[in-house]
Amino acid sequence: MIYWTNRRLRKHRPAIRATLASHGKPPRPAEALTSAEVKRLLARCGGDMARLRDKSLLLVGFTGALQCSALVGSNREYRRFTSEGRTVLIPRANGDQEGDG
Repeated sequence: MIYWTNRRLRKHRPAIRATLASHGKPPRPAEALTSAEVKRLLARCGGDMARLRDKSLLLVGFTGALQCSALVGSNREYRRFTSEGRTVLIPRANGDQEGDG
């Protein structure tokens, strides 16, 4: 049930309900992978360069809790090794609309 507290929205109630009815319910977000599932995925990666790249992307994405678009958008020059570990600059993400990184 939708509750309408804003007066301006009340006049749009029929149109919003019709839109919701025609499009159905919004999809549920996918569940996050567990560490056991990630370990199984990593075990299937082999030793050649392409599979090592895939393994690296899986690890960076999982440990950084990155969305696919953020992971794909991070080019090689945005990844650096420092004395504290590895840093990955995400140039633009959903929570960073200004593109500050």
